[in-house]
Amino acid sequence: MKQIHSVPLAFIFALGVTSAEAGLIAQYTFEGNSIASSDNDLLTTASDFSGSATGTGYDSEFGKFSTEDVDGSGPDTTTSQASAWSARVERDGNNTFFEFTLGLAPGTNQIEFDALTFDAKVRDMLNSGPTAFDYNLFWDIDGFASTIATATGPSASGVGLSESAYTPITMNLSSLSAQSDAVTFRLDPIFAAGAATNGAYGQRWGTLDNVSLSGTASVIPEPSSLAMFGIGTLGLFVYGRRRRHKSTAV
Repeated sequence: MKQIHSVPLAFIFALGVTSAEAGLIAQYTFEGNSIASSDNDLLTTASDFSGSATGTGYDSEFGKFSTEDVDGSGPDTTTSQASAWSARVERDGNNTFFEFTLGLAPGTNQIEFDALTFDAKVRDMLNSGPTAFDYNLFWDIDGFASTIATATGPSASGVGLSESAYTPITMNLSSLSAQSDAVTFRLDPIFAAGAATNGAYGQRWGTLDNVSLSGTASVIPEPSSLAMFGIGTLGLFVYGRRRRHKSTAV
């Protein structure tokens, strides 16, 4: 007679209690003027990628999406859709930033964050001082009060048109606490030390492309579900023991 072998309860719980999905949980490529996330993660939801600029007088020069001709003066070497801003709009640095919100899909209990990555680029058409931006990251968990990550961006300077290559940037977020509710991230470009702040739009600017957030979303059943699962598993365990004992006796 075929025997039913029991499986340790702890092992079964480890298999059935928690499921997790690691990978991209938000991704913005800006192609086709889209500011929507293109990630395929089913355990999270990512909002549109939005740009905010207030109080500068040049609000329209922040978060402008374009391909090839970023400033309207003719083709340049930008070959991918990107989000651009001018140096002069950045003079009011406290009110110029990008934002997106990561939420939990129904049934998801927790998100752990790995890294925020993006490509950064700058352009300089003036002769005095370099064009360079650094980046600060905030989240609404503390009301955007403190930076949770920082990064140094590329620099460009020269007579006439000088343009940096896209530089891949990674912000390590693995030390952040896991969250059980929606989180809004705020990415803030700031002038790098020694960078020039003058120039009209198109003379000094920066761009972002391929913004991606990676992490792990987890599904942990409620206590009532765990109890039912445990009772069912215990029943199978007892049933298997009895069948095996009966088979041995025969």
